[in-house]
Amino acid sequence: MGRIAPDILEEIKDRIDIVQLISQYLPLKRAGRNFKALCPFHTEKTPSFTVSPEKQFFHCFGCGASGDIFQFLMRMENVTFPEALERLAEQAGVEIPRGRGEDSGEERNRLYHLHREAADYFHEVLISSSGKKAREVAMSRGLDSSAIEAFRLGYAPDSWDRLREVLKSKGFTTAEMLSVGLLGEREGGGEPYVKFRHRLMIPIWDSRGRVVAFGGRALEPEQEPKYLNSPEHLLFKKGDILYPYHVARKAVRDMGYVLLVEGYMDAITCHLHGFSNAIAALGTALTPSQARKVVRLSKEVVLAYDGDEAGRKAALRAASVFFQVGVVPRVVLLPSGEDPDSLLRSRGREAFASLISGAGDVVLWYMAELETRYSLSHPRERARWLKEVLGFLAPLRGSLDLESYLVEVASKTGVTLEGLKMEIYGRGKGRARSASHAPRGSWEVLYLALALSNPRWWKIFKGEVLEDPLVLSLWEKVKGEDDPSIALAMLDDSERSLLVGKVMEIPEEGVEELFASCHRRAERRALEREARRLKMSMEGVSGEEKGRLLARYIEIMKSIKGAGEEGVYETH
Repeated sequence: MGRIAPDILEEIKDRIDIVQLISQYLPLKRAGRNFKALCPFHTEKTPSFTVSPEKQFFHCFGCGASGDIFQFLMRMENVTFPEALERLAEQAGVEIPRGRGEDSGEERNRLYHLHREAADYFHEVLISSSGKKAREVAMSRGLDSSAIEAFRLGYAPDSWDRLREVLKSKGFTTAEMLSVGLLGEREGGGEPYVKFRHRLMIPIWDSRGRVVAFGGRALEPEQEPKYLNSPEHLLFKKGDILYPYHVARKAVRDMGYVLLVEGYMDAITCHLHGFSNAIAALGTALTPSQARKVVRLSKEVVLAYDGDEAGRKAALRAASVFFQVGVVPRVVLLPSGEDPDSLLRSRGREAFASLISGAGDVVLWYMAELETRYSLSHPRERARWLKEVLGFLAPLRGSLDLESYLVEVASKTGVTLEGLKMEIYGRGKGRARSASHAPRGSWEVLYLALALSNPRWWKIFKGEVLEDPLVLSLWEKVKGEDDPSIALAMLDDSERSLLVGKVMEIPEEGVEELFASCHRRAERRALEREARRLKMSMEGVSGEEKGRLLARYIEIMKSIKGAGEEGVYETH
């Protein structure tokens, strides 16, 4: 989706009241000028989820979830900003203009339809007489007829053109089939060929349950590759997809945690054995986008990766990504050579359930793993152990969990807790401070927060005068955006929580005056900078040019004096 005009976003926000939107999901109760409910994003007994009809913001004073109508829908439905925008625009009856070169809604809809037709075709072939061999292979892997129906599994026949002809008969073009990787170009030219042949087909769904890609598993030992997957295209970004997210969502709420596995066959087998909270990252390294989607479902995450060395390294990489979103997962230690799929089929549900119940804290597991490689009684090896552990813990800077791990490290190494803290936070030199460690009295934080609450203020916000390192880092993320809703979507959860929380603390009748106060302070700083620049410029010139600069300098100094000292509301 290309850049959206601010007036379009404003029209959507004008037509959809945040209280009415959230009331579709939660039973809101009036609390003074605001509304309250139990937060849908964390477990609580006393309502701390607050919705302001005047500011058109929501903020949970328990977990920090914050934002406007777009952020609420993104969190509640686990969708991206463009998806939330499309849904809210449709609900508001606002048409989103499409520029030249942008994908149109019609193009996307045709590709969704194309994938649905392809999935139906593969499924019909699998349950027909032509799919007998594929069904036998599926049955040997524990995929019976109910599994085939539940996951809409299919069979791609060993034909170079049959799929192409079927989809052509339904009105789809060769170009469309090529664009999503169902067909491939021949080297010598000629009619494109079908890429998926003689494979068990697994349709890959997006978060709304729409087919957007396919995974094809080889049916013969000599077939290469073992797994053939759709390439990325308009509807399919591999680093954003979790399988089968839309199916697992309810089970996660019921079971209280996400079981994260590596491949889609692992996920399917887990579901068939009662672990319906299993989600796969499609066999690739977990991305921050996927981690955020997982955490929206639950902050309790159990990693059940393959039991070989590659699987253990992948689990550590995944843990590091989760650290960045404030979650420390637990890890299941599978026997060497096993994955969830093979273990469930060979040893059964109880054996796997026992391993999950014994899942340990990933940090403590990593420390123990390193102790098998380094002797903590040897100074040089102890230093190497310490370096690796602190490097692993570094993404947890600002987390409440960090100190407990540092206490454990201190007990093992003899290094003081303060010394470890200095080492950890020293590693962050040159980086922005965590939003949770922002100086609460910073008028610049308040200035940015207020600007993000009002499109009119956003247009006049003077980001060029910022000096606070945290606020500068936030401004760098959002300064190119024309609308505050898009800007809010560019921030991570803790940053957005800090800013929206600031605004929610301010009485409604004081907001306008407070922004004016911050803005005058920013204008004064801009004048002071200009005065310093002119003073330096005058040192190297003389005559008429110096006179012109001096006149401008005197004019600015009068403006600064007239502005006086600006007092700004501080939060404590």
